[in-house]
Amino acid sequence: MINIEEYWNKYISGDLISIYPETKELFLKKLPKKFLNEYAYDELILETAGELENIKDFDKLVEFIQILQNKQPEIFKDIYHYPDCFLIDYYCFHSKHDMLIKPINDFIKAPVNGIDNLIRSFKLLIYYQYTEEADKLTKSTYHIIKESEEVMPGAELELAYLIFFIDLENEYKNSLSGKRFNRKKIIKSSQKYDLTLSDDLLNCFETALTNEKITSELIKETCKSNLNKMNFLYESFFFIDMYKKGMSFAVSGFLWSKCYEYWYDVRSKSSKSAASLFKLKKESFTEFLDENSGDFFIDNSSEIAMIIWGIQYIYDFLFENGCIDEKTYRNCTKIILQNKAKFIKDKFNDLWKFSFVHRWLNDTVVISDEFVAEKQFFEKTHYLELVLFGTNPLLFHSEAIKEYLEKMVSLKNYLS
Repeated sequence: MINIEEYWNKYISGDLISIYPETKELFLKKLPKKFLNEYAYDELILETAGELENIKDFDKLVEFIQILQNKQPEIFKDIYHYPDCFLIDYYCFHSKHDMLIKPINDFIKAPVNGIDNLIRSFKLLIYYQYTEEADKLTKSTYHIIKESEEVMPGAELELAYLIFFIDLENEYKNSLSGKRFNRKKIIKSSQKYDLTLSDDLLNCFETALTNEKITSELIKETCKSNLNKMNFLYESFFFIDMYKKGMSFAVSGFLWSKCYEYWYDVRSKSSKSAASLFKLKKESFTEFLDENSGDFFIDNSSEIAMIIWGIQYIYDFLFENGCIDEKTYRNCTKIILQNKAKFIKDKFNDLWKFSFVHRWLNDTVVISDEFVAEKQFFEKTHYLELVLFGTNPLLFHSEAIKEYLEKMVSLKNYLS
């Protein structure tokens, strides 16, 4: 029998790991009323989970969460979105599809209570290309979130965009079997989720479906110097090109949408060229990433990783299709590498959580040794000891990651 007062004094001392066996024993049994009424047990739970995650004792962390789910369901119901958000991170990384069902269903049961973590988990499902699961989460929670007075207006919009991107992907698949573009079906589907679609966007996508390649003649004929039309046309061809390589329309869609936010802010409003539409400037891009990275309450790091690693595919596509010249392409690649290096150093302890950036391509794409090394490097951090703030993680773990860094030729100079 645990003496609650003695146990609590140990907890207050901050030694959460050494008292974990007692914490486990405590929550395995019916909790005393005195403990529930007089002690901040929710803080104890979240701090214990956080500490186990920090030291990367993931087996114990999963065990602790399962104890709470099975033995303390009423308590777990109030705080579910924190541990479930971790579980979605964890099971996505380990490709344990079946284990995602429980945390997703928890979000569906109480979406408003955990809205910030729901949106973060929703994005992770998309980035790992669990599109069906993200679709289920969207359709089950969209209207509840929209109608709630406890949620900031517009929080549901990102969920709605997924429906549109899935519809576009289905139309592309249908076109492969000779079916015509069903504009009315897409419009009707989007209206259920309060989206008003631009005719220009749909026209450009239909053009991409019926033309094998984007050409200067096609741009001139379709866009007539209209920058919005140019954006839609390049976007549509990019979706199709990346789908062939393994990237879902959902990933392409959210990637392009975020990048367009940046391009729109920095582009010259007087210019009419396609190249001017896709400018990338070092200072403004870094500032854009910082502004979108979240705050103390909301961690938006997964979206930042999606942008930094994904935007390279966009510039590869633009260069291959003659939209930008080689000098511009090399400059853009340099800026992207600089931001990759900064992200790697800033997020070293948790790089495994962003492994989705190496899971977008299928077997039709020839990947480099450098790509493989970076993929293995990210995965390795799942098992590496926590590096404390103020310590250079690349030096601290130099021996463990040496073999990977030697092959990451493009990034090597920026990481030093």
